[in-house]
Amino acid sequence: MKRRVLYILMLVFLSGCSLFKKFTEEPEFVVDEQALEQTVNKTVNDLMSSAWLSDFMSEQNERPIIMTSLITNNSNGIIDVNTIYETIDMQLVKSGQVRVVKTDEAQRILTPYELAKGESVDYVISSIIENNPTKDSSVIFKISLWSDKTREPVTEIENIVE
Repeated sequence: MKRRVLYILMLVFLSGCSLFKKFTEEPEFVVDEQALEQTVNKTVNDLMSSAWLSDFMSEQNERPIIMTSLITNNSNGIIDVNTIYETIDMQLVKSGQVRVVKTDEAQRILTPYELAKGESVDYVISSIIENNPTKDSSVIFKISLWSDKTREPVTEIENIVE
C-alpha cells in the first residue's frame, strides 16, 4: 500500500513539473554601437541611391522633404534607438539631396503612413531592428520609405550589423 502511494505521488510530482513550463527569453546582448552606426550609414546611402529619389526630383524639380519616425527594436539586442534617429537624420542632411524635418517624441508613435498623410512631408522613414536568424548576437537593420500615396513602403533596404 505504501509503495502504491509512493508511486502515485512520484507520478503526480513528475507530471506536475511538465505542466509548469518555464518561459524564458533569450539572453540579451549589446549591439556594437560603431558597427550599428556604420550599418545605418550604409543603409541610408543605399536608400539615397535608389530610383525613388531621381524619380521624385525629375517630377517635382525640388528636393523631397523627409521625416524619420518609428524605429522599432524587435531584437534581443540592447540598442540606443535615439542614436539611430540622430544617425539617420545626420546622414540624410549630409547627402544634400533631401530636406529633413525633425521628428518629435509624439510623432514617433504614429504609423509612417499616418505621418506622411498628416504632415507636410513627401516621405517618412521607418526602421526595424530584428535578430539575424543566421547568426546569434547579430541584428538586421531594415529601413522603409513611405509616402501618402500608398499604404505599402515605396522601397525597403536592409543590411546586417556585423
